[in-house]
Amino acid sequence: MLKGRDIRPTSGRARQAIFSMLGRDVVDAAVLDLFAGSGALGIESLSRGAGAAVFVDKNPRAVEIIRANLKRTKLEDHAEVMSCDFRLALARFRQQGLMFNLVFLDPPYRTEFLGLALNNLVEQGLLAENARVIAEHPAESPLSRTEGLPLFQVRRYGSIGITVLGGMEPGSG
Repeated sequence: MLKGRDIRPTSGRARQAIFSMLGRDVVDAAVLDLFAGSGALGIESLSRGAGAAVFVDKNPRAVEIIRANLKRTKLEDHAEVMSCDFRLALARFRQQGLMFNLVFLDPPYRTEFLGLALNNLVEQGLLAENARVIAEHPAESPLSRTEGLPLFQVRRYGSIGITVLGGMEPGSG
């Protein structure tokens, strides 16, 4: 298990709520788990029927853990793991013409990375039609900009805020 001030695995309660909100949107989805940490959200997506997942984390120890967790869950054939800065990964995805249906963003708190990642995802055209972006952030620091993505839902779980962007507006489907 990764430990330290920069690693905050998403709590079981928050993870359950995220997947409850997403429902069947996970099935056959192309998933990006950016700032992946242990890879728990991407792995949960794969276990719920996502077609494939890409995990990106700059921390070499996190990448080792993601690979071990994928092997343990026998999901490594549906996954790609990258050890690099998120900006480099997003630029590579653009060059490859990749698009994602479901993106998890859980960057280190109190950095500008969440806004930068959202901006890059939109500007580089990496989001498929009706894609969902799930951003984790300190509850006391809600997203101030959503880079033009519709706000779907905002939830609070103790000190954690979860913001779901994109997809269809609630009630419009």
